[in-house]
Amino acid sequence: MNVERRISVVSGLIGICVIRKILKRRAARKNKKRKLWQEEWLKKRDVGKGVLSLLQNELLHEDPEAYRNFLRMDNDTFMELLTLIDDIIKKQDTQLRQSIPSDKRLAVTLRYLASGNTFRDLMYATRIHESTISIIVMEQGGFRASNEALLTRNKFCDYFNTVGSVEWQNKSIGLV
Repeated sequence: MNVERRISVVSGLIGICVIRKILKRRAARKNKKRKLWQEEWLKKRDVGKGVLSLLQNELLHEDPEAYRNFLRMDNDTFMELLTLIDDIIKKQDTQLRQSIPSDKRLAVTLRYLASGNTFRDLMYATRIHESTISIIVMEQGGFRASNEALLTRNKFCDYFNTVGSVEWQNKSIGLV
């Protein structure tokens, strides 16, 4: 058998092995039990559980100072900001699931900017998956590495160190 024929036979055998492997993987995928679309505990966000529900249902009405401390702004400022960007951050519901309302999208972004918590920490507090939080924050400018993002960060920094400051912040970072 000449060399070219051997190469042809070997490449044919390799091709058959590859095809068999692909078919086995496809069969295994069909038999594999699918994961849930969403974890059960995350679905409870809409039934009044989680820190965002606490924020809107209790802190806003019962303890406005705690509300201000949480978001680093009062409700009037929050609502003003929301009306400015609502059309930009609003998402449509689909047949598969309801979208996260724009007020919750803004609240989780502000909490991320104000607290420095990780997306995983925010996931457990808000009942919004960390990958979704990262998308929300990125869409609202929390990750853009550009001059505009730096300007936005500086505006937030100025706000949180002047009008939006809370009593304990300077003590906690060692300025007092």
